[in-house]
Amino acid sequence: MAFFKALWKRLPELVKLTAYQMETYEVLSKLFKILQPFVSEKGQLAPMAKPLVEELFSFTVYCNEAGYLAAEILRRNGIEAGVQCNSPSPAMAQQNSGGPQAKELHLRQDRRSAAFFPNPTQGTLQVVLPEGTDQASLILYNLQGQPAFQSVLTGSRTTLQLPVPAGIYWARLQIAGQQPVHHKIIVSR
Repeated sequence: MAFFKALWKRLPELVKLTAYQMETYEVLSKLFKILQPFVSEKGQLAPMAKPLVEELFSFTVYCNEAGYLAAEILRRNGIEAGVQCNSPSPAMAQQNSGGPQAKELHLRQDRRSAAFFPNPTQGTLQVVLPEGTDQASLILYNLQGQPAFQSVLTGSRTTLQLPVPAGIYWARLQIAGQQPVHHKIIVSR
């Protein structure tokens, strides 16, 4: 644990971080500081007291690694939690004038991969294809592996109305000449 702490402290000087990465680093540092009294030297997390649960919930507003880590810790302790990815992080918002692209930018740092947002969705899902791609096929599979929805996407950005019940789905995005991309999509109604 001591090695991790020392390495974590030196990370910004060892690696040149972008504004987005630095924001994520700072939020993760706060999260680690809050968790530190509850983590044993073996890395096990002690039972969570109510104040810790409340603090962890406060991190789920961050649509970055800190938010996902906090939500996962809560879930593993039997508390339903999800990351709120409905608004851009401050650092990413500064890089963009706002609008729909701001949501896209905080979910990924470049245009080399596809983006699906908002996720969780209440039925409307935007899919942004990687840069230079203007056509792909998308299939949503339910947890039984059965196709629940499929669509051919044309253009770099497509808005879909998903006619599926609330649940967890696996999206399979196929771009010609590339390996398929799989992504978990949560539909909540």
